[in-house]
Amino acid sequence: MLYNGTNADDLLDSTRVGLMAASEFKVVSPLSELTKQEVRDVAKYLGLPNWNAAASPCLRSRLQFGVEATQQHLHQVEQAEDFVRNLIHLKPQMSLRVRFLAGNKAAVEVDNEVLEKAVSHFDTIDAELRRLGFNAVDIRAFRSGSLSGFSASAAHVRYVPVK
Repeated sequence: MLYNGTNADDLLDSTRVGLMAASEFKVVSPLSELTKQEVRDVAKYLGLPNWNAAASPCLRSRLQFGVEATQQHLHQVEQAEDFVRNLIHLKPQMSLRVRFLAGNKAAVEVDNEVLEKAVSHFDTIDAELRRLGFNAVDIRAFRSGSLSGFSASAAHVRYVPVK
């Protein structure tokens, strides 16, 4: 039997493309009748250290529609997120996503509170993500489900094309 952490709020989110797959494969969602806040409240009551950690959906959700979900792509995203999180000393409750866009482009999304800090480290982030195999890097404000409506003309904080 396979379980996931889907909660009642997730069921209302049209960007959760994995919900259909979970249903098809009969994945059990024991938290599906609790809201995200109720799950956090219970976790805090139980003394769990990650009760207020930022949501961390599956890595597949970081890949733009049309980008193949290969082990290499998922590993690139995971390594990139680990690098950025450590570089800017991101607290566990802060959101971070490295979006894998078409053409091997990366969009680093962080909470508004640390956006300026991330941008100040752009050259370091850009160099490391290129080393990981990305062709271009963008840093912007975090927006949940941003890939579900991604537009190439979206405003960017800083964008550096392939040289």
